[in-house]
Amino acid sequence: MNYFYHYTTGEKLPLILEAGYLKPSAAGGSPGEQPLLWLSRARDYEPTALKLLQLPGGRARLLSQVEQREVVGNVRFRLKADTVDLLPWRDACRAAGICRRERQHMERAGKAEGAKHTNWFAVAKTMPVTMFDIEVETVHGWEAMDEVIELEGAV
Repeated sequence: MNYFYHYTTGEKLPLILEAGYLKPSAAGGSPGEQPLLWLSRARDYEPTALKLLQLPGGRARLLSQVEQREVVGNVRFRLKADTVDLLPWRDACRAAGICRRERQHMERAGKAEGAKHTNWFAVAKTMPVTMFDIEVETVHGWEAMDEVIELEGAV
C-alpha cells in the first residue's frame, strides 16, 4: 500500500494532538502565499523536515535525523494514498502562489539536503489527526505511537 507522510518533531506533537488536526502552512514564506498542508512520499524520512540547531555565536547548523530524534523527537503522520486528492509539487506551488524562481530555489535547497521534490505533495485544507496513523521514530525505526507509549509505560 502507498502512503504519504507529514513529518514533524516530538515537541510539536502535543500541540497537534490538542488541536486535533494538522493545519496548512506556508512552505516558501512568500508574502501572500496560500498555506498548504505538505506531505511527502519519502518513507524513511523527509530531509526538509530537519530543524536547525542554534550554535554559540549565532551560527546554526542542520540536525541529522538521528540528532533530531534524540533532541526533539521525530514523528510522522501516515496517510493512505487514496484517502484524499493531493496536489503534486508543481501544482501545489501554483495553488500556493509560489513563483517559478522560488520553486526552483526550494527544489535546489531540498536536493542539497538529500530530498526529492517529486516526493512533495500538498492539500489546501486542514485535516483531522484521526485520518492518520501516528508513528514515532525510535532506535528500532518507525513504530506506532500507541506501541511506543505502551513500552514506555512498562518500563
